[in-house]
Amino acid sequence: MPRQQPVAGKSCAVSCLALMLVTCLSLACLGCGGGQASQPVTPQSGQLSIQPASVSLSTAGTQQFTFSGAPAGAAVSWAVNGTAGGNATMGTISSNGLYKAPATVPSGTITISATVAGSTVAAPTATVTVTASTSGPLTISPSPVTVVLPVTQQFQVSGMGSGSVSWSVNQIAGGNATVGTISSSGLYTPPSAVPSGLVEVEATSQNPSATAKSAVTLQYPSVTISTITPTQIPAGAASQNLTVTGTGFGSFSQITINGVAAVLDPSSPFTATQFTIQVPQPLMVFATILLIQVSNPAPGGGQAVATAHVVGGPPSMLTPRSDHTATLLNNGKVLIAGGSNVSAAGLNGFNTAELYDPVAKTFAASHGTMSTTRTRHTATLLLDGTVLLAGGDNSTTVTTADIYDPSTDSFHATAGHMTTVRASGNSAVRLPNGKVLIAGGDYPPTNQGFPGTAEVFDPAAGSFTATGAMNEFREAPSVTLLNDGTVLVAGGGAGSSGIDQTSLNSAELYDPASGTFTTVSPMAVARAYQTATLLNDGSVLIAGGEQRHGCCMPLPNAEVYLPTSKSFSTVGSMAFPRVFHTATLLTTGRVRVIGGGDAITEIYDPTQAAFLQSIALQLPRTNHTATLLPNNGGILVCGGILPSLGVGNVVTASCEIVP
Repeated sequence: MPRQQPVAGKSCAVSCLALMLVTCLSLACLGCGGGQASQPVTPQSGQLSIQPASVSLSTAGTQQFTFSGAPAGAAVSWAVNGTAGGNATMGTISSNGLYKAPATVPSGTITISATVAGSTVAAPTATVTVTASTSGPLTISPSPVTVVLPVTQQFQVSGMGSGSVSWSVNQIAGGNATVGTISSSGLYTPPSAVPSGLVEVEATSQNPSATAKSAVTLQYPSVTISTITPTQIPAGAASQNLTVTGTGFGSFSQITINGVAAVLDPSSPFTATQFTIQVPQPLMVFATILLIQVSNPAPGGGQAVATAHVVGGPPSMLTPRSDHTATLLNNGKVLIAGGSNVSAAGLNGFNTAELYDPVAKTFAASHGTMSTTRTRHTATLLLDGTVLLAGGDNSTTVTTADIYDPSTDSFHATAGHMTTVRASGNSAVRLPNGKVLIAGGDYPPTNQGFPGTAEVFDPAAGSFTATGAMNEFREAPSVTLLNDGTVLVAGGGAGSSGIDQTSLNSAELYDPASGTFTTVSPMAVARAYQTATLLNDGSVLIAGGEQRHGCCMPLPNAEVYLPTSKSFSTVGSMAFPRVFHTATLLTTGRVRVIGGGDAITEIYDPTQAAFLQSIALQLPRTNHTATLLPNNGGILVCGGILPSLGVGNVVTASCEIVP
């Protein structure tokens, strides 16, 4: 048979097929790695895991966690309860997954998580249960500890026998209301008041028998006041509550309003951060400052003060007055007399007077008038309850004096005149024998300067008699009756009449028995128109005044006269320079300084020999009066010049009561 030839078309088809296969394989190889970057393989959530998935550890124990399913070389970060690396409360974990339990058993669940860098897959987690260590000696934590009322304290035990313990406070099972109570789980609740003596929490195990103790120091919380609502109350309101917010309030807190125990509103909750008090209606009759104070006792404790204001209402005095006098009478009323209605003393002065009734909270005109107009005069309460009003300025020579009789609400001139003219700046003080020493002052008619003379008024005779002369000519010195019956005369203006005169730093003592003045050590600072307040220990606080008499330079400096050494000692300065201010001795032994250049009042504390900034007046005042009212009624501040209203110096009739 003839031999068969191959079919040309079939051979070609096979060859083409083989060629195409080789080409595809080549292209596939190029696509896999021939110069092209590979894409990361994102793990699936089921591929990631942490081992072990759950574990129980003793306090301070360790556990190595491993992470699987991440691509080789991928960065893994560890966290405890979402905090990278953990913390001391829930435990810490290293970059390679080594977890260390906290030293005490934490509250809540501990979750370990691991995250692959760049992965969007949810991180896997593992859980850790931390229990108290049962090895080693029985210990209690925290120990020792300070607990601030009324916050509770969780105690924990670890060591042998810690799995079953009984708790006691001062060896009283479960404690009691006096020293605090403790639950079976170790939760300590402090008492409502800090007890005397040591407080000790004790844990006791039976198998093995062991005890652990923690000394507990109890303290009252510090107290703050953040807001008072409302801050203003209209005068004449029938009733009003004040809501106080802050921190540290408790049943142990003493709450006062203007120094009197406050009445809590029974319909409002009392919490550690808020309470509501009722404002007594008598405090809302007319403009005054409401001083709210919260005090927590020691140990710890402290106090916080805030203010609200009673505003509006009718004008206080019947007449605007500055450089007037205010005298507390034996019947509890206040006699307000004389003064001026312009800022320059001596012009448009008054011979009228009015009476403030602290019970009715009203002012009424006196039925009588003085024999002449007077400003910057003196007013001295006599032993029989009448008032001597002497000297003063009225642009004429003033040697006259008047007696006010509260029983008839009338004035009458004294039988005799003063021995010399004493205009603005004379000073007066009642002596132990009932007579009145009057010293210094201005002598304007002939420009003869300031008198260095002094005289004594005898109420029985109604007359004035010259006494020994001072060692200096003085206008506006301070005069203070000391406990030994002598009188301290300090400072004042020197030289001739006029402005911008030098003030004095000298001081002297008047002896009523001999009628003579004796020089003592000088003050540290020269001053006139200062205040001088006899303190409870017999020393005298000298504060403020002006260094260049009649002109300028009010002073913030203060010093104390010490009778035992007959010398002065400097104390802390006031926050503000003051002249024509007032200084009132409080029942606490402190001194409240008011006005004279700033609305902020200050308190002098003799125990600290320092001034503390206190509440603010509604209006800044100078040349006003301040009278301590009986029965804890506060300080009646009346009239004066308002120096900072932007319309020049304005004389006001307004009054306010300062705690």
